[in-house]
Amino acid sequence: MCRWVAYFSPQPILLSDVIERPKHSIIKQIDDHYLPELEKHYARDRASDSGFSPNSLTNVDGFGIGWFSAVQAHYRHLSAAASGTAGHAGHEAEEPQEWEPVTYKSAKPPLHDANLVQLCGAIESPVVFGHIRMGSPVTTVNCHPYIGGKFMLMHNGTIGGFFEALPQLLPILSTNARKIIKGTTDAEHFLALFLTFLDSDGDWMGSYSPDQVTKALARAVSTIVKMCTPPGGWPAPTKDDGPLSSHISLNLAISNGEHFYALRFACPEQQDPPSLYWSTTSGATLDRRYEGHPDHPEKRDGKLPREKHAEHVVVGSEPMTRGEDHAWHLLQNGDFLRASATDMAPGGDTKFKPDIVRLSDFE
Repeated sequence: MCRWVAYFSPQPILLSDVIERPKHSIIKQIDDHYLPELEKHYARDRASDSGFSPNSLTNVDGFGIGWFSAVQAHYRHLSAAASGTAGHAGHEAEEPQEWEPVTYKSAKPPLHDANLVQLCGAIESPVVFGHIRMGSPVTTVNCHPYIGGKFMLMHNGTIGGFFEALPQLLPILSTNARKIIKGTTDAEHFLALFLTFLDSDGDWMGSYSPDQVTKALARAVSTIVKMCTPPGGWPAPTKDDGPLSSHISLNLAISNGEHFYALRFACPEQQDPPSLYWSTTSGATLDRRYEGHPDHPEKRDGKLPREKHAEHVVVGSEPMTRGEDHAWHLLQNGDFLRASATDMAPGGDTKFKPDIVRLSDFE
């Protein structure tokens, strides 16, 4: 299992404010955990490496951050303009605002990477992903997030029976989808399967509606469940209320810059997925420009009023702001969260709420 966090908004945020600044930021969750509300829903409410909890205690097998940048598209536009292909002669073509995913990964624990803090302090983006990994083999190509076209994905969980099902899975993947696979993880293969179902002949650089994405994801999850379920069904728990020896858990974050999606899912149903929370107000607490502080609710570091922050959603394995438990909501098993930048007001005027549906409704 792993840990991840995602920020999505029309308003860029400094990567440092999401990845590094809070005392309980994602890079501190390698061995420190905060899981409010879980005891009200599940018996296994504490992080553990014993297999008893769906939330691992130590996550030191690499990390990755991802963000969306308009720089690549900007320079392509400049090159096209210089060559005369950007518009008709004598007319300057209007430059589109195109966002594309970028990642930085390392097989080291994040606190051992001397470049991470400097990078995060110099980059801002409207979409920020952060992931710390527990898994093997430990190598940079196996670190999340993964990219296919404009889509970026990261995963917390496990796909039991994945390697046994791999011979069935690989022939299904489109040619372009196979090309994105660089490592050995179940998550990267899952991304390739999802993209195959989304657009088998495409390069995934275009726009796709939330329903198109949801249907493709539901089909990918259903396919994995069918392929990986043992012939005799899933094994029984090893002891009362204990974990299954094999199961599927898919806590996913996906974005193409225009839309954001998060899934909390486990199969069979009696298996708890790892924790996953969402908030539509804590982004202002994380952002140093606004009133509030992620570690001290009474502190007022920033000067800008919180209500002026653009609407947003933050989704994470664990809340990263203290004293705001009421602002973080636990997704249930099978919940699929959807958000679109076009639905978010720049000044927080419409009280945005993400669309939360049951993924099974789209199978």
